[in-house]
Amino acid sequence: CECEDCKAINEREGGPSGSVIEFVNRVAARFPDYDIATLSYTYTKHPPLTLRPAANVPIVLCSYEVDRQQTIPAGERNQSFRQDIENWARVCGHLVVWDYQINFRHLLNPYPNFHILQDNFKFFAANNVKGIFAQGNNHANGEFCGLRGYLLAKLLWNPSCDLDYHKRDYLEGYFQEAAGPVGRYIDLMAQALQDSGNKMGIYDDPDRHSEGFLSREMIDRYDTLFDEAEQLSAGIPEILARVRKARLPLMNVKLQLKLGTLEQRRTLATEFFQLVEQAGVYQFSEIRHPRDEYRELVFHTLEQEAVQLQP
Repeated sequence: CECEDCKAINEREGGPSGSVIEFVNRVAARFPDYDIATLSYTYTKHPPLTLRPAANVPIVLCSYEVDRQQTIPAGERNQSFRQDIENWARVCGHLVVWDYQINFRHLLNPYPNFHILQDNFKFFAANNVKGIFAQGNNHANGEFCGLRGYLLAKLLWNPSCDLDYHKRDYLEGYFQEAAGPVGRYIDLMAQALQDSGNKMGIYDDPDRHSEGFLSREMIDRYDTLFDEAEQLSAGIPEILARVRKARLPLMNVKLQLKLGTLEQRRTLATEFFQLVEQAGVYQFSEIRHPRDEYRELVFHTLEQEAVQLQP
């Protein structure tokens, strides 16, 4: 609201969260047996100077701007969000974090954030956070959908759990003979992101990391690990299918970054969409690109490139 009364509150309280907390507190007073939550999000990310949320007003703090290359407690680029949590924790007895876990623009693309999860969750627990909404992929079969959900569940239950054990346990149970190279792929990608120093957000296009963890050199190394994983699981169709499903993000990025000749990418695209159907992947972005639309887009792009190459 931008009426004169709300403007006056916001000026007094140092920002728009003032009028929002004033309003939500009034609603909460009418319904004392209910929690009436409100967001600390974009224009309301900073707490008001003097107003305090009522006891039944949880503040849901959204981590949309956080750099996923770094942890929240230690990352220089996460200082602003770190301060927001600490400031809200001082004035709110019921703080909830809405934390984002994937690339929402490219649901199937590689997203090496496993290495930051535990330090972030420990930081939340140490700063009066009473709950976490760990938002991942609500569409089936995104990048490492099962592993990510499993590890997040372990952390939500106990932020100090032995996460390396749980990760290894999942990989060995799900990928069996191929667990070794798949695990090395995950770790290698995370290290490549760390070495690049590039910020990783929740809407990154792959070309943002084409000189980092998605460079041609690194993708060649990932391919070698998946070749090994496929060889190790070749005699077990169910496990081989899981390995090939885990390889889909890498295949998608190679198409997006136009790696290889046109004919190589045509062949790759055909194989990719066959595996996509088998794996049940049906959405490639949070709000657009269902499977048939995305297939049409990829092959249309390839045909346009073929026309441009004609003499």
